[in-house]
Amino acid sequence: MEFHELTEIFPMMSAEEFEALKADIAANGLLEAIWTYRGKIIDGRNRFNACRDIGIEPKFREWKGNGSLVSFVVSLNLRRRHLTASQQACVAEEALPHYEAEASKRQLEGKIDLVSNLTQGRSADLAARDFGISGGYIREARKLKKDAPDVHARVRSGEISIPEAKREVKKREREIYRKARADAGRGIELPPTLDLRSGDFREILKTVPDNTADLIFTDPPYGEEYLGLWHQLGVAAARILKPGALFLAYSGHEFLPRVLIILSEYLDYSWLAGVYHTGGHLQIWKHKVWAQWKPVLVFSKGKEREHDWYLDMYHGEKGDKTAHDWAQGEAEAAYYIERLTDEGDFVIDPMCGSGTIPRAAFKLGRRALGIDLELTNIEIAKGSVVCLSR
Repeated sequence: MEFHELTEIFPMMSAEEFEALKADIAANGLLEAIWTYRGKIIDGRNRFNACRDIGIEPKFREWKGNGSLVSFVVSLNLRRRHLTASQQACVAEEALPHYEAEASKRQLEGKIDLVSNLTQGRSADLAARDFGISGGYIREARKLKKDAPDVHARVRSGEISIPEAKREVKKREREIYRKARADAGRGIELPPTLDLRSGDFREILKTVPDNTADLIFTDPPYGEEYLGLWHQLGVAAARILKPGALFLAYSGHEFLPRVLIILSEYLDYSWLAGVYHTGGHLQIWKHKVWAQWKPVLVFSKGKEREHDWYLDMYHGEKGDKTAHDWAQGEAEAAYYIERLTDEGDFVIDPMCGSGTIPRAAFKLGRRALGIDLELTNIEIAKGSVVCLSR
């Protein structure tokens, strides 16, 4: 007896599951018939093999040929199998050629109905209907199979879900991107107006003379365990900023009052600006809040010096998360730098990550110093500069 190719689209039983099936058939007989069509098994591959192994004559039942063979086989399997939605999407994606072939055959036979009018897109819709999932989920499974077959295989086996697989693929892509940027930046000589250094900002900033910085603009980590860094930033800013120069820093919401108090020990409060998240909101589960903006703290060293007007709520862009998980948008960095400093001014970012702020300052003709504790981040930042020059 031959197997129809449709039997291959559903996952095979594990060895343990197959042995359990054999034991059940040996004890109770074959309770569910094996379906055939035109001499081929269309459903019951495992039951047929189990009967053959234990020497039991299998029972067959012929499909009458009414309707869609693919839909019929899918309905039989979904009733018995406990597949996750992600597994169903993988199987549905593999079934698409069968839906399309069936549609073409019915068109040739002149049977004009729902199936005969299928295009590839409509095939996905019919598969989605039969499997009880969305067409978009099937398309995601197809993309995953094309981009990362090894990860797709884990989804098909039920090890991980499609959302988990997408996160894994994105993480893999980020790692490849970061390695390429770091490799490009390793050992290069930077332009004289751009200085990118790896190390502790508290130590590196000791090499910066007093009253020389025109702007400090940075993005510290937001957790409570990092509040001590704000003290260190305040101490450094009070020493190295020119009189009247500004200190800007992104901040989280949760510890904002404490951060404001800390910075006020060293600098003068100027304003609370912000960046509006045009790419969507951030869920703050603890407070059940959808945060749609990020605070930007503005302090000055003494009386604030003259600068251009600026919006205190800038509609930002999504940062390059492939370069750094916490990256902010370069457009917003450029916006504040351009309005708060002049060409040739000295801009410092003590925690620059992958270099968004110093890169924006460099593009605008400012002198820039970027510091980060992680050497890889600095190499990625340098690699970005290499890409700028190409």
